[in-house]
Amino acid sequence: MLPLWKVNGTSLYYEVCGQGTSLVFIHSLGLTHEMFEIQKNYFKQSYQTVFLDLRGNGQSGNLKVPVGRVIETQCEDLSLLLGYLGIKKAVIVGVSYGGIIAQKFSNLYPNQVSAIVISDCLSINVRTTMLGKFVSMIDLISSLSYYLPGEFFLRSMKITYYERFAVI
Repeated sequence: MLPLWKVNGTSLYYEVCGQGTSLVFIHSLGLTHEMFEIQKNYFKQSYQTVFLDLRGNGQSGNLKVPVGRVIETQCEDLSLLLGYLGIKKAVIVGVSYGGIIAQKFSNLYPNQVSAIVISDCLSINVRTTMLGKFVSMIDLISSLSYYLPGEFFLRSMKITYYERFAVI
């Protein structure tokens, strides 16, 4: 049986391994918890690790929220999941889009966060400059990828992040 939990009108797929300080890994846009396979095997020896598929990705349920509410809803899902698992505070680790979730989550739910680790992620909103307007346009176009199956991205992301994290 898959570890699925019904929350906020959808289901979340998650895996919990190990014991100790909680590390929550949040995947890139359109991917799944599987992008952290190397980290899972390494960190479960000394930490409690939590891997989930954000709603709309992998084995979790459908997105079913307006585009303007996706990030806040995914953060709320994560907060509720941590409560369900009895985790009071966690280190939130996010890569790319997962880094955006980690930043927003730490802003919305600071009492549940002991630290954040982000990689390959923007953290400054420069939407008033020409570059910022260009980034906004790219964001709008890329938001359509929320509704594409993760298989479109999985192979290239596994190759990219396997190379980057293989030294751990």
